[in-house]
Amino acid sequence: MNLLFVNTKGNWGGIVNLSVILMRVLSPRGIGSLHVFSRKKESIFQLPKPVQNVPISFGFDYNPLTILKIIALIKKHKISYVVVNIAKEIIFGGIAAKLCGVKCIRLIGNELDFESHRLLCSKLVDINIFPSRYSMHAALQKFPYTGKLRNTVVYCGIEDRQVSEREKQAEYIRLGLSPREFIIGCTGRIVQDKGVHTLVMAFAKVKDALPNAVLVINGQGSYMQVVKDLVLNLGLEARVRLLGFAPDCLIAASIYDIAVMPSFFEGFPNTIIEYMSLGKPIISTAVGGIPEALNDGSNAMLVNTDDADNLADKLVLLAQDEQLRNRLGSAAKQRYMEHYTASAMAEAFIKSIKAL
Repeated sequence: MNLLFVNTKGNWGGIVNLSVILMRVLSPRGIGSLHVFSRKKESIFQLPKPVQNVPISFGFDYNPLTILKIIALIKKHKISYVVVNIAKEIIFGGIAAKLCGVKCIRLIGNELDFESHRLLCSKLVDINIFPSRYSMHAALQKFPYTGKLRNTVVYCGIEDRQVSEREKQAEYIRLGLSPREFIIGCTGRIVQDKGVHTLVMAFAKVKDALPNAVLVINGQGSYMQVVKDLVLNLGLEARVRLLGFAPDCLIAASIYDIAVMPSFFEGFPNTIIEYMSLGKPIISTAVGGIPEALNDGSNAMLVNTDDADNLADKLVLLAQDEQLRNRLGSAAKQRYMEHYTASAMAEAFIKSIKAL
C-alpha cells in the first residue's frame, strides 16, 4: 500500500505536522508515502527518508497540467490512497484520485474546513478523518450536509521521543536562562484566537507572586506585534521571551515548568499531545476537543476562555505546589501513552481507510 500526500500549504501547521508523523510511522508497517508539495517551498518541506519528496509547481486552481502530474505519480508509484486537507488539495488530489479510481482521504483540522466548497467535499472526498468527536459533531451541527458524508475520528498522536539533558541544556542556553528560573511556557501560532495576549495579561498579574518566573512563548503569526506591544505596555520586557518559530516543538516545551494552552478555539491541538507526552503539568482552556484528552483536576487544570484572572489564579496555585505539578504531569503522560501515541494514531488511520 502506498499513500500520496498533497501539500499546497505555505508553512508548517497542525495538519502538516500530523501528515509528517503519519508518513514516518506508516513506513515500518510497509506503507510508503509520497509527499507532493510546492516547489517554492522546497527549503521548508523537504522531508527526510523514508518519505519520497516530489516538489512540483501547482499553478492556478484546476490547472490541468498539475492534475496530470499527480495522475502520473499515482500510476507510477501504485498509489492506493490520496491524502488531502484544504480545498486546493482536494481540487488537485481529489480529481486525480477520482480519475485513477483510488480513494481520497481528507484530514480535517476543525469544522470550519466545511465552510465552503461543498461540492468538492461531497463529490471528491471518500472519507473525512476528524481529530476529535467535538469537531465532527460541530461540523454536523453547523453544516448539515456533512451528515451525508463518510466521517470518522482518529485522534492525533506523536512519537514517544525522549528529549535528552543535552538538548534541554542547549535550549536553556538559547533562551539565556537556566533551571533556576521557573518557566511558564506556551507553544503555538501567534494569532488572536490562540489567546496568547490573555496569557501575557495573566502573567502580569502573577509576576510579583512568582518573582523567579519567566514567560516563554514559542511561535509566530499575524498577532505578534499586538503581543509585543502588550508586553511593552505592561513593563514585562525582562520577564517575557517572544521567541518566534520553534525549530523543534518538543525540545522547546521540554524546559517548561508549566505548559499553557490559552486558546479561544481549537479542534484537537497537537500541542496538547506534545505537552502530555513530555509529562508536563498543563493549564488549558476547555475549548474544542481538548476536554476529550484533559480532565480538570485529574491530569490538567482547565480554565475559562479569555479570563486572565482565572488563568492567573491557576498559574499561582500550580507554581507554588510541586506535588500537584508532579501528579498532573504524571497523569497526563499516562493518558498520552494509553491513547495518543503515534502508533495508536497509525493503527486507527489504517483501520479507517481499509474500511473504504
